[in-house]
Amino acid sequence: ARGRPARVRAAPLPRPRRGPPRRG
Repeated sequence: ARGRPARVRAAPLPRPRRGPPRRG
């Protein structure tokens, strides 16, 4: 997609930290 910025494609997917996710 030329209309979309290449940065989005190059950016790695958000990975959760080690251990369970902290919930308030």
